[in-house]
Amino acid sequence: MKKGLVNGYKSIQRLLLSLMALYALVKYTGSSAQELKLLHGLLLIPLFFAVGRLSDNQKAKAISILFAVFMTIGFSFREFEAFLDQSSMVYIILAVYGTGIYVLLRILIELLTRIWKVYRQRFTGITLDRRKAMLLLGVCWLPYYLVMFPGALWYDTGAELEQFFGVVPFNNMNPFLQTILIGSFTAFGKMIGSVSVGIALYTGLQALFALWVITEGLFTVTELLDLNNKHILYCLLAYAVIPIYPLYAFAVGKDFNWSVSILLCLICTAKILHDPDAFFGKKRNTVVFVLALVLVSLLRNSGLPIAALAVLISFLALRYPHSYKKTHISAAVSFIVLMLFWHQIFLPFMHVSKEGNAKENYSVPLLQLARAVNDYPEDFSAEDETVIGRVVDIDAVKNLYDPDLSDSIKNTYNNDASEEDINAFTGLYRREFA
Repeated sequence: MKKGLVNGYKSIQRLLLSLMALYALVKYTGSSAQELKLLHGLLLIPLFFAVGRLSDNQKAKAISILFAVFMTIGFSFREFEAFLDQSSMVYIILAVYGTGIYVLLRILIELLTRIWKVYRQRFTGITLDRRKAMLLLGVCWLPYYLVMFPGALWYDTGAELEQFFGVVPFNNMNPFLQTILIGSFTAFGKMIGSVSVGIALYTGLQALFALWVITEGLFTVTELLDLNNKHILYCLLAYAVIPIYPLYAFAVGKDFNWSVSILLCLICTAKILHDPDAFFGKKRNTVVFVLALVLVSLLRNSGLPIAALAVLISFLALRYPHSYKKTHISAAVSFIVLMLFWHQIFLPFMHVSKEGNAKENYSVPLLQLARAVNDYPEDFSAEDETVIGRVVDIDAVKNLYDPDLSDSIKNTYNNDASEEDINAFTGLYRREFA
């Protein structure tokens, strides 16, 4: 009976995965050839059921083939805006691309399998704790630190340093906390005679923060799901060998440390919902939770609603009769007090202009609306374009749209737009996306 329930659960799980993959494929791989995408998506359903009956080697092949196929489809739509009806040269390019993806993934899976076998044979009985995992990942990231020393600077960094050193007045277009952080480390480096040392210290501490949070996240997931060291090792290897993580870790910008703060906030919220007594029983956890909320709120101008949502979700744990309700509530109150102090006292005291806040907060809606204008121009009348043009440059929306970057559009935001203009714009946005 129990075995039947387990098999039934696995079947439901595979079906849900199939439907999710189908939805993602149909929704996001392009605006044409819907029937083709639907066909490929439907093929996932029997494949997900069949994969449970395959040997390990067959599973590796099946996963590699599936991944290569869908990567090739996505690459084709991105580069050639279609998948079928291509020239012979394009088909050759797609075949080479798909074959390369398949071979690389098969090599990676084989490598991970061999590493796990060696680990299991030689290190049976040795536990992989948080410190060892963090050290392992740090060693793998170290070459990136040496190559990129003292760190990669983003163009926003220059604007932040101009503010910190008084070249231009303070504003909150880039989060002011980020301006203080990079400015302080740069000033320290300048004081000791080497700005590079100051930047390197900043990127090194940022990477350590990321290492700690990523490791904590991996162990939290494995503990909550009752997994073993194998899963932690596989995930660690992914973080170690995929370059995007260390490349961002040693870059001076607001996006990476905010993303890591989001992860830390998710970890804390999950632990609270799982066992509020165990979490709030340690004062350190309470401090970390408040710190995560503060960082999420202050390292991104649009982060405050996300932190507030995390607090509300964490209060679901109050339905349990746990012993630390007062500590839980005091953590939320501390966060609110800190936010009031920052926005109502500290920023005005430092004469930080609020210029740019609206532009940053509307970044995602502007990009979404720009995509709709470009992909479905028939849905927008001349009056609609006038409404959009009062908030951003309509020519930029039509001609400078980039699905990966909102700067070209948000930089044309009209700071003098009236409340009536903003309300008309948000009404148009709700009409299109609500």
